This record gives sequence, structure tokens and C-alpha cells, in this order.
Amino acid sequence: MQNTNKTLLWIIVLIVVFGIGYYIYSANYSTPSTQTGYSTNTVPASNAKGSVAVAFTDATASIKNINEVSMNVDKVELYSQNQGWVTVGSDTKVYKLLSLHAKGEAQLYAQADVSADSYTKARVTLGDIIVSTTKGDKTAVTPGKTMEIDENVVVSENKTTALKLDVLADKSLHITSKGDYVFAPVVKVEGRSDATVNTSASGTVTLNGGTVDTNTSVGMDVDGSVKNDFMLDTNSKLDVKSGSVINLNTNLNGLLNTNVNSNSGASSGSSASGSVNAGGSASGSPSGGASGSVNGALNGIINYQN
Repeated sequence: MQNTNKTLLWIIVLIVVFGIGYYIYSANYSTPSTQTGYSTNTVPASNAKGSVAVAFTDATASIKNINEVSMNVDKVELYSQNQGWVTVGSDTKVYKLLSLHAKGEAQLYAQADVSADSYTKARVTLGDIIVSTTKGDKTAVTPGKTMEIDENVVVSENKTTALKLDVLADKSLHITSKGDYVFAPVVKVEGRSDATVNTSASGTVTLNGGTVDTNTSVGMDVDGSVKNDFMLDTNSKLDVKSGSVINLNTNLNGLLNTNVNSNSGASSGSSASGSVNAGGSASGSPSGGASGSVNGALNGIINYQN
């Protein structure tokens, strides 16, 4: 009987010790899935990486009297809702657009590892644009230094995504009546996920295969805004004043509308006054006033261009 009691006592002690040990172990070494506030994912999505390669090319037509257009690129970034703005490259590189067209080449800007994600915007920061002619080099004025482009670039884990920016120099370059150059970029954008990217020692890159996620065209307006499927009209009469680009066609139309509307109001008021005071003279006066104001506006714009 005494031996039985001792055995029972030892069993109770072992159960208590085992229970205390299990409790301590559970409190200090529990897995993330059993702790409040932790995800059950063992590898967060932000830790998955893929590669992005950005390249520039030019499928432009030849430009009369222009030997070369040298475009400086200072920075390229991508944006996703999860990551914010991510820098792909920030070294300044120069792209000789007409030479790229003549050779049918694309040149690598940068290739970087980024978080696997869907990127909905690209931002390109431009430097100087140098136009070379037989008379020498001249720096073109750009309406804006930054192009923010809506696109869809999908970067998958351990895969390569290619972003090709095809700058159409012949659609982008304009000349003012005073001989200044305006460069309002027109760019075709192509994004390929799961692509094959081969780069030579000289930086020439070939992009093959994969899935085309983005195929769009954008252009910059005189106010620096970037719009889809847009380019400045080749017949636009542009001028540069204090470093800013002015579209004289737009200004002329606005000025004419303002003068015509203003004189329409004046005509209505003069007619009413004339009918009370001197009926005959009032009917002819407003028409002459409106005509004079419009002609004055036209002459002012013409003189400004000259």
C-alpha cells in the first residue's frame, strides 16, 4: 500500500513538472501563426524580388536640318501603391536619339532589383536637350523636366520586366519663329513582364519574349502636363519667354474670344442707350467698336511674333 502511494505521488509530480515546462515553452517559443497580430505568411510579399530593365530608343523619322538631338536622362522611378516611388536608376546618361534611330538600337538606362509588385506609374526626369545643326549646338527649352506616365508594369519574383521608352524626336522637336527650339517629348511606352533582356558591353539592349502589359503613347503639353495619345500640333506657333513655352495659337484664340465677348456686351449696352438718346447713331457704333478691337488684337499678336 505504501509503495502504491509513492508511485502515485511520483506520477502527480511528473505531470505537474511536465505541465509547467509545456506552459513556459508555449509562452516563449510559439510560432507567428499562434501570436496575436502576426501574419501566417512565413515570407512577406515585400521580400520577394524581381528585376526591372529600362531602355531608351527612337523610332523617329529624319528631321530636316538637324544633325542630332541629345537627350539627357537624370532619373527613372516606378510607383506602386505598396512601395511608393522606387528608384530604378539615378545616373545621368545621354541618348543620341537620331543615332539610335539610324542604328535601330535601344540603349539600357538602368537595371535594378525591386520588390515584386504591380507598378502603375513611371516617372522620368530629364536633363538638358541639346540640338545639333550645321551652325552649332543649341539647348532646347522643355515645358517640364519631369514626365509622369500612367502604365502597368508587373514585376514577378525572380523574373525580369522590361520597360522600353521610344522617344519620337521628330514629333517632340519644334522651332519658334525666332529660331529657338522647344522639346515637348512624345514617347511610346512598352512594358513586358517575364521578358528576356540581353545587354552588350556597349549598353545596347535587346528585349524579347514575355507578356506585353503596357503599350501606350504619351506627350507633353506646353504647360508641362503629360497626356495620353497627345502631341503638340506641328503647326503650333510657339514662342519662348522667360524660359517658358507659350503657344501663340492658344493665346490668340483666347484673346479673340475675350474681345468678341466683351464687345458683344458693349454692343448690347450701347444699343439700348442709343434707342433712348439717339436711335440712329447707336445702331452703327457697336459694330465698328467690335471690329476695331478684333483687328487690334490680331495686329498685336502679329507684331509680337515679329
